[in-house]
Amino acid sequence: MAKRRKRKKQAIPWNNFVFGWFWILVANILALYLYYKLYYLGDVGWAGTQLKSFWKATHLHANLLGFLNILFYFSYEKFRASEKQKVFAGNMLLWGSFVFTLGLFLIPFARLFVSISMLGGVMLVFGLVVLAYDVLLKRK
Repeated sequence: MAKRRKRKKQAIPWNNFVFGWFWILVANILALYLYYKLYYLGDVGWAGTQLKSFWKATHLHANLLGFLNILFYFSYEKFRASEKQKVFAGNMLLWGSFVFTLGLFLIPFARLFVSISMLGGVMLVFGLVVLAYDVLLKRK
């Protein structure tokens, strides 16, 4: 019988760390595509489109949210919140980053994705509120 691996206690911040680096990689691949399409191919007609604008915003937000997840990994032990609150905040930051930037990427194709992007933003705010409460109000 195969032994089941025990889940590490630090699985949540490690997930944020790995996701952060992966998300930065994805964002920069998108940036390379934008650069290739606009400057190498010289597709000037594409330059002012809504698609390009949202994809540039996606690139920017994915990079920033990737760094936010990496920052969460490095500051995980500093938070004095309960383990449950830290896990909740980590999950909200990870999934909020994914849903928000995916929504931004897909908005030019259907306006329905505005709501999905907003849901990701709300998830990010929930995670940040838990962490800000811990940092600002639980001083000892």
